[in-house]
Amino acid sequence: MDNSNLMNNNGEYYPQGQMIPPPDPTTDPAFIKKKTGQAVNRTSGALVIHFLILQLVASVIQGVQMGMYMSQGHSMQEFLDFYTTDGFYMLVCNALAYMVAHPLAYIIGLAFTGRIKGSAKMFRKPDISPKLMLAAFGSALGLQGVSMLFQIIFTMVTGSSGVENMNMDMLSYGGNTTKNIVLFLYMVILGPIGEELILRGMALKNLSCTNRVFAMVCTSVMFGLFHGNIMQFIVGFLLGMLFAYLTLKSGSIIPAIIFHITNNAIAFIMGVVQYHATEEFMNVFSYIYLAVLLIAGIFSGLYLLKHLRSKPYPDSEYTPVYDVPAEAQKSYSWNLAFKSPCFWVFSIIYILYIIANI
Repeated sequence: MDNSNLMNNNGEYYPQGQMIPPPDPTTDPAFIKKKTGQAVNRTSGALVIHFLILQLVASVIQGVQMGMYMSQGHSMQEFLDFYTTDGFYMLVCNALAYMVAHPLAYIIGLAFTGRIKGSAKMFRKPDISPKLMLAAFGSALGLQGVSMLFQIIFTMVTGSSGVENMNMDMLSYGGNTTKNIVLFLYMVILGPIGEELILRGMALKNLSCTNRVFAMVCTSVMFGLFHGNIMQFIVGFLLGMLFAYLTLKSGSIIPAIIFHITNNAIAFIMGVVQYHATEEFMNVFSYIYLAVLLIAGIFSGLYLLKHLRSKPYPDSEYTPVYDVPAEAQKSYSWNLAFKSPCFWVFSIIYILYIIANI
């Protein structure tokens, strides 16, 4: 009998007569491309569904509001004028829609990609030092300053603020205490937590299966588009990169949630200051505030990059599932995104939304 050895597809030898294990599919390029392509398409599909849920829930709530208003003898046109001018009912409508759409999109996105099991590990204690957390806070402030500077330059060059068609009354602090409370909950609590669940929770986890850099950039673009106007797209993309990097380096979504809430809380406080202060005071204060943000951002950002770059990525829910050589990662990420129908549908929806608000 021939006692020579047999070799399997992985180059390993087995004695004749011993069953040869099948090749590992997770090392097969075709298998990896298929799974990564599915992750991109299904994650983008979940975000499209998120948009549709938002519109559906908002339409239902708006319909109820309109019915109640018209039952008091008002016309539909009177309701529309009141709805867009006052801003309170529109704010309530959006807040309730967020409460429904955000968690649903988070669950749907993870379920689509089969990664819902163990997702609670994303909320583990962050693997990051207090000093780096403080530097990250300063960096987030600096990115706010960059956004303010860009808005000043954009307005000077184009004569447009980029948000002419948005209802800014809805997002402005005013004399209505009830509205201010709802605005705080919407802007500082519901928005940040919901968006982090979707983007740094679901999307970043799904898209980092082969390439962390791709996942960072892609989810940051999505975060910028989420805001629906050119001004917030810039700050959204920059903050998205920071939040995604912190999430990957800490292995936890907690830092991103903390800094997103803090960032929006500062913006809310600035709205309070602007409402109560005189125009002369704000003209001086705005430039001082901008200078402080930029200086804090420069020093904090340099410190953060220096120390966070050398920190190894922890083993977490964001660890790539497939081991792909660096030279081949482009074909397993960007190329697949550009071939994803759902990614294009998501991008076109929000690009059109941004154009409509200019």
